[in-house]
Amino acid sequence: MIDAIIVSSELKNFTSMISYLEQHDVHVACMETSAHLERILSQAPKDLPSLAIIDGEMSNNRASELTARIRKESDIGIVLLSTLQESKYRIRAFQAGADIYLDTNTPFEEIFVASSNLAERITLCRERAAPSSLWLLNRFDWKLISPANIDVCLTAMEFAFLKILVNRNGVECSRADLIAQLSRPRTNWGDQHLDAVVSRLRRKVQKTVKEKLPVKMVYGKGYIFTAPCQFMDADLDQTVI
Repeated sequence: MIDAIIVSSELKNFTSMISYLEQHDVHVACMETSAHLERILSQAPKDLPSLAIIDGEMSNNRASELTARIRKESDIGIVLLSTLQESKYRIRAFQAGADIYLDTNTPFEEIFVASSNLAERITLCRERAAPSSLWLLNRFDWKLISPANIDVCLTAMEFAFLKILVNRNGVECSRADLIAQLSRPRTNWGDQHLDAVVSRLRRKVQKTVKEKLPVKMVYGKGYIFTAPCQFMDADLDQTVI
């Protein structure tokens, strides 16, 4: 599914094309005003559509202005449609930031293929640029390493706690199991001590990494490490799955 917006003050002229695109797995949102576009561009980058199809014949040079704004504020792929095919119009569109310039009367299939290829490249670039969500647990230096590659030094207890959770591979570990493994050889170590370890660790990670520790308390059960995490061999500088 490709998410696209069509920007035009005369959307009725694009009804047939919109219908064709939607029949070919393109989700189309229609924008008639700058306010509509404002709402789109205010979204988080990961929620932006991959494609904008712009009516190149809107009055008062609006097509160039909107193209320039979309290009300045996002990585959305831009297709401009216009019957104005002289070189000066095409150059103006490309200078504003358009990726593709097609005649409005271009067959729908050609518009779809060109647009979908552009959308696929935009999606691929976003995936490559997206930050990793992988945490690493260095079992030799007792460090938790965030996806942003920031080290958090751990105490023996904090490391032992995280090691148990990471070994569970996304499955919660009960409080009883955690206490049984962490309390040895102590006998007076219980729920309050466990919660204190987790609380201190949360504060440490937040202060150091400026990101929440991905450990969730499962009510009535225990704790779970909710993000991808692997053990890291410090000597070999490699991860061990």
